[in-house]
Amino acid sequence: MSTKADEKLYLQCAYLLIDEVTIKREHASLEAINDNYPKIAVSLNDIVIPVNKGIIYIQAWKLQDFLNAKKHKLMNRFQDENLTKYDFYKEVLIVCPNCAKKATTIVDFETCEAKLFCTHCNWIKKSTTKLQKDGSIHTAAHNYFNAELWLIASFKNDIFFAYNDKHLDYLERYISATLREHKDRTGFTILEKLPKFYHEAKNREALLKIISKLKNKH
Repeated sequence: MSTKADEKLYLQCAYLLIDEVTIKREHASLEAINDNYPKIAVSLNDIVIPVNKGIIYIQAWKLQDFLNAKKHKLMNRFQDENLTKYDFYKEVLIVCPNCAKKATTIVDFETCEAKLFCTHCNWIKKSTTKLQKDGSIHTAAHNYFNAELWLIASFKNDIFFAYNDKHLDYLERYISATLREHKDRTGFTILEKLPKFYHEAKNREALLKIISKLKNKH
């Protein structure tokens, strides 16, 4: 096993993997490992062996290149923090209704107050979370002003969006990861609630381009 910072991978070395019996014997220890970290079999085989049961075969003389590869796909791991929309939507970036530049909305459910402010035009507006009768409504900060999200873009027939920079970074880490780990899910995490297109590997490159554009939006 090799460990560096929060990255881990398992290595099994053999001289030659000449038949099914040898492969089964050499890889028994890797197959017994019950986690999602990369499992790599290294040998001197001249012929490249395809991935089998999640085990990746590397020729010994290519191992160094593999380990040195910058941000190799297998090393790009995401660990779900089980965050929900409530961890993000108390502060939401919006399009300022007054000057159309980036503005911010915040909400404090304890004081039942919501606020919109723009540092470009100094426009400020306040609202309340209280209903006309008893009680109050809890929703994302921008909804109290019917404001347009700043971090939003069309994707095919769907809409990609993030409430704020922290939310966008979280989505970027998830979408870019080729190894995604989940633990103790509740059914209410923000990742579990995402539409299918966020999860599909075929959309990774296009979604990361959208995220990059949103990060540079002015």
